[in-house]
Amino acid sequence: ESLISKSMSANSPHVVASPPETGSAKSSEHFGYGSLAAIATTPQGAQLLLPLCQSSGMLLWVPDAVMEKMPPSSHVTHYVRRYDGSLSTHLAQLWTEHQGLVFCLAMGAVVRLVAPLLQDKWHDPAVVVVDEGGNHAISGCSGHHGQGDELARWVATQLNAIPILTGASNGDSRTGIDVLGRPWGWQRGLGNWTGVSAAIARHEAVDVVQEAGTTLWRQHLPTHHSFQWRSFQEYD
Repeated sequence: ESLISKSMSANSPHVVASPPETGSAKSSEHFGYGSLAAIATTPQGAQLLLPLCQSSGMLLWVPDAVMEKMPPSSHVTHYVRRYDGSLSTHLAQLWTEHQGLVFCLAMGAVVRLVAPLLQDKWHDPAVVVVDEGGNHAISGCSGHHGQGDELARWVATQLNAIPILTGASNGDSRTGIDVLGRPWGWQRGLGNWTGVSAAIARHEAVDVVQEAGTTLWRQHLPTHHSFQWRSFQEYD
């Protein structure tokens, strides 16, 4: 049983998404607060992110110089931790331990820090970058599969900031094909997901064959979606 999606051309890429296994958990749709970490390198950035940590329970990592300037309080004691040495060294450890990372740091600096750690969007944690003024929360890495876009929206809500989502699907309220069906427990299977995602981004017609599961998700698609419902008999 599966959902198969492929574009109109016979040689076009296709993918398979399967229904959840019996008894499979669906809690992975939302971030567990213990799987997040925040990082700030200035006192202003630390003060900005501290309330975020208080509301979520995640830890805020700062260098010694910033920790020394933070006013002593129970909140600082409970939620703030100092890291020794370089941030790049400490980040290498956080990278494998957390599902999402929130930085209050220049985007260029974050890019240089995470570049050596990147593997692929199926394994990398979500990365969200907040400016020191607290005006924007930018989804920088693993926006779909890693839920970086969702994390950016949540951070923006907490800080009364504007979420910045640059994925093509966000421009016209489409759901990324690689996370389609996640609320119902669908699982990503085999196929050329990158190719199908590119076809959708180009607004090309995409055939969808669904063998099982609810079809309610179709009612929530934008009116200008490019999906076309097909049956397996049409491909025999």
